[in-house]
Amino acid sequence: MSNGSSPETAIIRRQIQAIRLALLLDCLLLVPVLVVAWLANSMVLFSEAFGSLSCLAINGISFMILRRIARGHTGQFEYGAEKMEVVGSMVSSVLMLGSSAVMAWITIGRFAHPEPVEPTFGGVGIAFQSFCLLLNVWLWRRNRRIAAETSGPIMEATWRSNRADVFEDLGIILSLGLTLALRPYPWSIYIDPACALVALVYPTGEIVRLLRRSLSDLMDKTLEEELQIKILRHLGRHYDQYEDFLRIKSRRAGRRIFIDLYLGFDGDRRIRDVTELIDQLRNGLAEDIPGAEVNVIVSRADAARDRAEGARP
Repeated sequence: MSNGSSPETAIIRRQIQAIRLALLLDCLLLVPVLVVAWLANSMVLFSEAFGSLSCLAINGISFMILRRIARGHTGQFEYGAEKMEVVGSMVSSVLMLGSSAVMAWITIGRFAHPEPVEPTFGGVGIAFQSFCLLLNVWLWRRNRRIAAETSGPIMEATWRSNRADVFEDLGIILSLGLTLALRPYPWSIYIDPACALVALVYPTGEIVRLLRRSLSDLMDKTLEEELQIKILRHLGRHYDQYEDFLRIKSRRAGRRIFIDLYLGFDGDRRIRDVTELIDQLRNGLAEDIPGAEVNVIVSRADAARDRAEGARP
């Protein structure tokens, strides 16, 4: 990370630029969203305003995490930047779930005490949300492309949030349009809070899926059997180049796969031979398992056997 021109640093910088842009847009749009929601007296617009506040907090957390990664402050995490990003993604998901729960509670209260939407500012709300819709479509496509190129959990959470915002904007425009078009009917007063509740369903489902994925990445689980077989197949091809196979440690972080191979070598084996084997394993597994990062931990075979025997009861 210390090398400013390294590929890892370039990836982190690109993510920082994307999150910085999201933060800037959140700050610029927050006040107009709140003002229009207040003047229109619309629950769907209030849900958008509340969502903007949570997005501001989420992007702020993401920005701070990426800045720490860029500065190399990841020593307390076993897998460095990747685990730190997963933690940030999980915190963002929890915040988004909390905001959805609060908005659902407030919206349900509007059924008990219904209030009409102010027609003039309701129209302003439709125009404003149409602009936000176009903006979020652009952000969705842009951040999804960056996430695919960088394989970062934070960017994965960001583009999914942008996609949820697109569907939310569509729901708000439809809700306000129906509310204003059906104003002469007394029951139309319930369209706004009903649509606000419906608009929470899709993003909440996306958030739950993202939270489950983040928790799974955080638990350092081993790889599925198919990938384990691929690893063992590569070890079998080079069985005559090492003395002991001790164990495998593996985990996922976003789209990246970390594989630690613990191998024992004879004390008389030349360093060049050991290095060649390590390179062969790394290159072979990287080709067979996309996104794999392989570490080979070398031990003397006799010392490894002594430790194993000493650990037995």
